[in-house]
Amino acid sequence: MEFSEDFALIQGSLFSVQKAIGDLQFLSSKSGDDSKISAVVNALCKVIIGRGIQAGARLDAKQDQRLRKIHMFLVLNANLSVKEKLVEDINCGHIIDCVPNLSKELLVKLVWGLSLHKYACESIIYCPLSLGAELLDIFFDNLSSVEPVQALPRVEELSKAVYCKYIQLEHLQVADMKYAKWKLFTYFKNLMQYFVKPDLKELGCISTQDMYRFAGFAMKSILSLMTDYLKLYLNLQEHEVDVPEVYDISLPELCGGVEKEIEVITSNNFINELLYTCKVNFCAITVDIWLFWAECNVDEARTLQNEISEMMYSCSELLKKVRSDKVKFPLAGELITMLSSMAVKPREEDDEIREADIELIIKNVSDKSKSQKKWFKALLALNEVISDNCADCLKNNLYLAEYEDVKAILEKTIATIESKHGDREWRDKIKRIGLDSLKQLALQEQVEIVQWFFKKFGTSVDFLTDSFHVVATEVFNKAVKRTGNENKFLSDFVGLCVESPVEVITRVLQEGLKNSKQIVLMVEVLECLNPIYGAFEAADMGAASGNEKMIIVTCLLNEAMKNDLNDQEKSNFVNFVIALINHNIVNGSAFIRRSLLPALYNSLCVKTWSLLLLWLEVLRSFTDGRIKNHTDVPECPLLVMLAQVLEVSRWNLITFSPGAVSVCEEALLVVRTVMKMFLSTKTVEDKEVKWLQMKLDGFLSPLNKSYFSQLWSKFGRDWAPAPYNINTFLLDVIQNDEFSDETGKKVVELFRGSENKENLFHFSFSKLLPLCTPTEWKILAKRMKEINICTSKVESPGPQMHLFADSVLLFLFVIKREGIQENECALSCLDYSIRNLGLVLKEEINTQLKSLPTEEQAKILIKILHILGQLPPSIKDTCSILMLNVLVELLPEIFSDYVQEKEDAAGSVETSSFLRDIAISIGVLGNGEPLQILSRKLLECMAIGDAHLSCKQKQSIL
Repeated sequence: MEFSEDFALIQGSLFSVQKAIGDLQFLSSKSGDDSKISAVVNALCKVIIGRGIQAGARLDAKQDQRLRKIHMFLVLNANLSVKEKLVEDINCGHIIDCVPNLSKELLVKLVWGLSLHKYACESIIYCPLSLGAELLDIFFDNLSSVEPVQALPRVEELSKAVYCKYIQLEHLQVADMKYAKWKLFTYFKNLMQYFVKPDLKELGCISTQDMYRFAGFAMKSILSLMTDYLKLYLNLQEHEVDVPEVYDISLPELCGGVEKEIEVITSNNFINELLYTCKVNFCAITVDIWLFWAECNVDEARTLQNEISEMMYSCSELLKKVRSDKVKFPLAGELITMLSSMAVKPREEDDEIREADIELIIKNVSDKSKSQKKWFKALLALNEVISDNCADCLKNNLYLAEYEDVKAILEKTIATIESKHGDREWRDKIKRIGLDSLKQLALQEQVEIVQWFFKKFGTSVDFLTDSFHVVATEVFNKAVKRTGNENKFLSDFVGLCVESPVEVITRVLQEGLKNSKQIVLMVEVLECLNPIYGAFEAADMGAASGNEKMIIVTCLLNEAMKNDLNDQEKSNFVNFVIALINHNIVNGSAFIRRSLLPALYNSLCVKTWSLLLLWLEVLRSFTDGRIKNHTDVPECPLLVMLAQVLEVSRWNLITFSPGAVSVCEEALLVVRTVMKMFLSTKTVEDKEVKWLQMKLDGFLSPLNKSYFSQLWSKFGRDWAPAPYNINTFLLDVIQNDEFSDETGKKVVELFRGSENKENLFHFSFSKLLPLCTPTEWKILAKRMKEINICTSKVESPGPQMHLFADSVLLFLFVIKREGIQENECALSCLDYSIRNLGLVLKEEINTQLKSLPTEEQAKILIKILHILGQLPPSIKDTCSILMLNVLVELLPEIFSDYVQEKEDAAGSVETSSFLRDIAISIGVLGNGEPLQILSRKLLECMAIGDAHLSCKQKQSIL
């Protein structure tokens, strides 16, 4: 038993009160300490109330356990003789003597004053009898100081605890329990003495009516004990319970104790003693007493005579079950006859419920001695259940509600809302009762109820409460750091759906879009709410298509796509949509048709490149395997839309945009995959193919059309008009996956028919390259290398590198010729081309460029320097960064190769003329950063070569 916060507060309170009134160990009423005892009880009562526990109120399991521990804490710190034996106990030793010692009388006053008597009886039952016996002794001593009628419940509780302890010992089957059982029976007989003298003369000077009243309540207590004892005797297995850990202390049961022989005690002894007590009291009933009981009201509807006569009937019925064994219970038959003479069969509770008025129903719903659920259903059956009189009772007892009860509550709530009864605050209170009733059910039942709600009442009912937005914010805030019961967490969302389904789904989508860490959680929420939204859609929009799940989610997602998504939402959008479709929350086919294609079209009309790129990334997830669920992709209209995207995004010299490049690149990825999907199902040129051919022929430029060429070539037709030329060839190779033998034949044929083989590709290349995506640049570099191998039979990267560099120089010439050096789009396109050239060169350096002869490397380097020298000043520094990295990497390689060649061949100084050309080319770069970087690198290379070159050779270089 851990030292809890409750213990700490009690500890502080006891030390404070001891400081005020003196030592607590010796407090006694006999010494006139009543006021001091009351001060201690009041102090601890304030502590317990301050901890949120109200005496006499309904306790939950945690509160019950806390009071149980508080009781044991007080017992272990009372002035008991067994306490010394528990100092070394692992479970409770650390609790002992941590507060001022409490006198025995103070302990009793605290037990009854703090409503801890339930736990005192538990201690007698479950703790070892050496402790229980001492508790019984101090409770016995205190009975004499209590008013007679007030003492009866205590005697009844203690009597039942003694018998239950006896049953516990029977179950333990421990040897040498004879004395312990005899001791318990002795306590029981002493308790029964309290009932055996019904003349009450020894209890003090009380009136005859008070004596009759006491006799009635004493008889009622005896009959209650008989009922409990006989039920326990007949159903011993039902008494088996788990012993709370707080009572696990290392003390022995009572063993031995007397030298004389004692009788063997069984449960028959207890019951026979009780039957004798009952007989004695029954025989003392006179006509006057019986008539008095008829006038003595227990509550508004029942008298003491009603209670006793019905309890007599119950006892006689139980006695009939045990009377067959006359040896065990010799008084059973006689008592049955006596009790039956006055017994009245209790009215069935169902009869009582049918005849009960509102006041009685409200009273009995909260009465734990009644069948509360039956009375609760009777409450719900009242027309006035949502009235002022009943609403609070309904609210306080919602824990009794079952599945059909919640339906009834919601129906009554709707009726009240629609009747416009009461003000806004009153209707809000009623709505909260309906929503709280839903929380009493398991999660799956809640979902089913809300489905039923929308099917029955539709979407026109205003169930929105004033606190909706506050509660919704709290629920979503909890989602960020969810802990504890998952069903409780999801239940909060179910309740919110009753108030405003559209608002909930909107906020779920917003949360998933703005927070990547919440995507999984929001998808989990939507999965839970899936059936609810199905019912809501059916009620709001008519029967929804069976294939298109959660139309509302798709619609709201569509609305989100129409709004301006911020950067964070854009970054999460693709993953969120993939998760929604993979979990069957959004139908993929419907999303493409209703959301994605319209969004593509709208963004295309206004050339919003960032959104176009986002929609294309979503579309690619349908084709690259990230969306696992089977989705019917509408390939024909999709290909037409993608062709339009390509056509709009494919730039020229004065319309260039970096955003358009990204869109075009992404669109081409999707086109390749969708084309394969579409053509894989086509063996003949059917209507779809012809329709698509006609559509694309109407607006596609040759460069973009080349990506759809298989629509014609697969069926033996040319996709481009004759004659076949170098332009068509380049478009052919740029989108083919492989360099086939057929392509090689076309290359040879083109070269054979060309008069100027060296410049065959330059002009076409210079027009094509600025319009290509980065991927197309890489593909062309690869294809040109393959063409070089095919035509010259030599595997060398030199020719295609010169081709790329010369094409960029031609592009620079066109810009100057057209006089558009200051045009921002033209300069951006030039910057873009220079960067792509740098990437191609860097790739070749890492693969084959270093294998070229030194002079060939130098020629390429000089040509690059020439390009950099021709760049307009406004972009030279920014776009030449990658090219400078290439040059810085290539320059040491050239210089190193040159030095090695001089050492190997001992050649003349004239062979170093290309090094002078490099130095001169670097010099024409101007005074900017590129000149400084390359000059510094050249000097570093020369310093490395000092040991290898003569002074004359260095001079010749410079």
